[in-house]
Amino acid sequence: VRIIDDDIPLAQFAVAFNGASWTDPDSVALMVMQSMLGSWNKNAGGGKHMG
Repeated sequence: VRIIDDDIPLAQFAVAFNGASWTDPDSVALMVMQSMLGSWNKNAGGGKHMG
């Protein structure tokens, strides 16, 4: 789907894909990887020049 609206200054989008089910043998490994990679939040401080 593509919608062009020149009055909106920012773009918003989403990306989705199928993951492993709870019964998949790889689900535990994927949960560990998710925990190790973490998540990003623009409101969470951190970094070399922050705070």
